[in-house]
Amino acid sequence: MAHWAAKGVKCQSLTGLWADDTGAVWNGPAKGEICTVRHVRRFDGDAYISVEGRGHDWFLASAFRPLVKRSQQQDVALFTPLLTQKSIQVSEPERVS
Repeated sequence: MAHWAAKGVKCQSLTGLWADDTGAVWNGPAKGEICTVRHVRRFDGDAYISVEGRGHDWFLASAFRPLVKRSQQQDVALFTPLLTQKSIQVSEPERVS
């Protein structure tokens, strides 16, 4: 499965609570913090990222979302065809006796 995580991608942290698999709490990006992906690796089907300014720590990529730069005009253009379609006539299926 393709994943958004790639070197240089800007992303936003969705959490500020970081713990390892033993339950030890440690320092990571604050919730809402904007980060830049430095490296990506996969382990047991999950993607992990390291981010600039955080040393050699690895974070689960699903705890981040990519920042997408689009204008409002581009967003509206995606939905305009759906909103401007002419109405479609739906007929009842034929009944078989």
